[in-house]
Amino acid sequence: MVVIMEAGAAEAQIEGVIAWLNAHGFDVHRSSGAERTVLGAIGVRPGFDSARVQALDGVAEVHRVTELVRLASRTRHREDTVVAVGGAPVGGPAVVLGAIVEAFGEAEGMEAAMARTAAHGAAVVRAGPRSTQTAPYGVEEIAEPVLHRLRTAATTHGLGLVVEVAEAEAVARFADRADAFAVGARSMQHARLLRTLGEAGLPVVLDRAPGAPVEAWLLAADFILSHGNPHVILCERGPDLDAVVVAKRKSHLPVFVEPGGGPGTHVLPLARAAVAAGADGLAVALAVKEGGAAALAALAGPVRAVAEAVGRPLWAPRGTPQAGAGGAP
Repeated sequence: MVVIMEAGAAEAQIEGVIAWLNAHGFDVHRSSGAERTVLGAIGVRPGFDSARVQALDGVAEVHRVTELVRLASRTRHREDTVVAVGGAPVGGPAVVLGAIVEAFGEAEGMEAAMARTAAHGAAVVRAGPRSTQTAPYGVEEIAEPVLHRLRTAATTHGLGLVVEVAEAEAVARFADRADAFAVGARSMQHARLLRTLGEAGLPVVLDRAPGAPVEAWLLAADFILSHGNPHVILCERGPDLDAVVVAKRKSHLPVFVEPGGGPGTHVLPLARAAVAAGADGLAVALAVKEGGAAALAALAGPVRAVAEAVGRPLWAPRGTPQAGAGGAP
């Protein structure tokens, strides 16, 4: 069951609903978005009347998940959906490698990062905005000159370019230079942005908000699909690989995983586990200032081994050496 709180609901109202649901035997996962809070109530309660929740103070809507998740549900669409980003088929037999760059580096560093990204077998690159306390939704949109450099470098090196947007107005501005859009975790419930992306038609990479139930994630994807865009990729940005397994079981949409940003011993184990859990792609953060792709290079061989063990090749863009078959390029 999904409980949508009223816009501007007080913290006391939200906590009151959570306490009520807990008292009636439900486990509750809370997801607070830019506009409102969504509660995922998990539990089997035969004969439970959801109208009782609707009557609680601060509640706007109550829905049973089975009633809402339609277009994204595997019960309605049994075959896996494949979404093309640039030339990479995400959701197909092969696992796709990608990279994430913060789009505020110098031109030379950005070009070097793109070149090494492609050399190590990545097929897509995601341009992330910069976090800030003053911009809408806590992120600063990519500037036009930076986006132009990104587009040029991605085209030069045969990479699909995924551009993260935080507001609906940015979609039209960036549409002619992006191969796909990304919705950050903070914007997972940003209805106007999701509606605009649904109408735009370009592929959408949809991040799961931290702590958000998989059902709420699928509802956000369903909202995009319902506005005419069938090209949605789910993205788990964190260590919760249970969400990947559940999403693959409940939905036909492809799933990407970001196993962690920056260097760290946890990235490689999580990347291997993600592929074993059924992830259709992996994206790792790159340091643009260093022009490096060390994290990506370290992943390629071990990830290929796991992918092949579960019967899936690693996607190799045309002309890319098979890293791991004879050492990293």
